[in-house]
Formats: sequence, structure tokens, C-alpha cells
Amino acid sequence: MAPFAALFLLSMLLMQFVRAVSEPGQHPGLSTEKVNLALRRAADLLLKESDDSISRIPPVEKVTTNVWLLRLEHSFNYNLLPTILQESFEVHSITDNYDVAVLRCLDGMLELGYNFEDFSQNNSAT
Repeated sequence: MAPFAALFLLSMLLMQFVRAVSEPGQHPGLSTEKVNLALRRAADLLLKESDDSISRIPPVEKVTTNVWLLRLEHSFNYNLLPTILQESFEVHSITDNYDVAVLRCLDGMLELGYNFEDFSQNNSAT
């Protein structure tokens, strides 16, 4: 297993969700509200898995048409992210392919990331 695979991220992080679509409006069933709820649910579960049930989860920011941002100021187990995020999307009927990037809040540098379809086929997030 890669060294980053078991890493607990200890700095402030941004979790960026990018929905991979070719044209705006191509997927009318996806709403900002559904993405917001799914991302907040995933954040809550990630924090609870890290024994943090009291931290406030900030609002999800819609950056562009298909990019949402969620700032988590507490550590979480990155190994759990793909499964928890996909389960949250399924709860809210979000079925399209997507990319996830975990960025450092300090400078916006990419720490870790994956594409859902790639993860599903290879069971690897790097």
C-alpha cells in the first residue's frame, strides 16, 4: 500500500469535488442542494470516524458550474473518503463520474485525489 494510502491528514484541508460532465445542463437531475447534502454527510461521517462528533461542518461552496468546495479543518482518514463519499452520493441519487481533490488550505496544493471510475476499477486512490 502506498505511504499516502494510510495517511491521516493533519493540516487544514479542502475537499474539492469536480463533477465530470461535458456540457452544462446535460444532467438535469443533479442539484446544488443534493451535492451540498451529500458532501456534508460525507464530511460528518469522516469526522465521526476520527472520533470528532462536535466539529462544525462549514457550508459547501459552489466554485463553478461543476465544482464544489468543502473546507474541513480537522484530520480525517483518507482511506475512508472514496467509500463514504460514494455512499453519500448514492443516498442523494448522484450517479455521474466525478473527481475528488484534497488540497492544503494553506497554499491550495494538491495533497491527494482520485477519479471515481478509476477508483472503482482499480480500487486505488492516490
